[in-house]
Amino acid sequence: MKPVVLLGVLALLVGASVARADDASSSGSSGSTSSSTSQSVANAKLVGADTTRSYFEIADAIKTDLAQDSSTRASKNTFLFDYTRTLGAWMNGQWSINAETGISSMAQGQNIEKTNANPFWEDLDVALVYQRKIFWNTRMLLEIGDSLPTGYVSQMEAYKSIYEVGAQFVSPIYRHSLLLVNSFGGSLIYNTYDFSPNTLQSNPLYTGDYSLGLRWLFNANWSMGVSENFKSVHFIDGANEMVSASAESITYMLNSLSLSLVLWNGTYDYNDSPATLYFDAYREVVSVRAAYDF
Repeated sequence: MKPVVLLGVLALLVGASVARADDASSSGSSGSTSSSTSQSVANAKLVGADTTRSYFEIADAIKTDLAQDSSTRASKNTFLFDYTRTLGAWMNGQWSINAETGISSMAQGQNIEKTNANPFWEDLDVALVYQRKIFWNTRMLLEIGDSLPTGYVSQMEAYKSIYEVGAQFVSPIYRHSLLLVNSFGGSLIYNTYDFSPNTLQSNPLYTGDYSLGLRWLFNANWSMGVSENFKSVHFIDGANEMVSASAESITYMLNSLSLSLVLWNGTYDYNDSPATLYFDAYREVVSVRAAYDF
């Protein structure tokens, strides 16, 4: 199994659960945080970054809530394009650049409404990645990037730019089959307006997040994992929101193909005390993802 494939699996584990946390946060705010921080470099892209070779990846991801009635169930389908270019070795590590974007569509039941806003483009994320091994066989990844507001949501909110930084540490715990993943990230949103022109609520100014995950590799093809994620969102009007999310996942991999199923559990507490290992009694949000890299 290639190292990039293993790191890509971890991306499904950590990135998905933080995206779920963003959705929970946006339900009580302007809703604009999900357009930027769901693709935080410390969570989705950073874990899956490979600095040992150049590659192009295409992926299809579907997210829905199984607790809703099938006739009215809302779902989101995103077709992703990801390109990584190796820059070479420097400062005892490997460097690369990464670019990612996608096309999404929203559906209600079996119907996909075709409008000017559906389907729609996601933001174009570009980043510089540095990777190296440090103590105790721990692999460190550092990333700095910019989420260019090419997507429909960002343009509607009139974002000018979203600057992102992240760090991640992947450590083997037992015979390289049990991995501990620590991720840190943050983003700064360069806004045009203090308040959303669509919801009239305060726009986010910056975010910070932390994720702790475990991944168990059964063999070269199967793996499963759990993660706990925390995110803080600070708004221009001074308000703060705290979000947490748990995720459980299982993944199958064969050469350049990967298939993953993730169950998301998110909660939002107005007292800024997010629950740990929370299980949502009212929603069954799942994500199915298939990817192939060249």
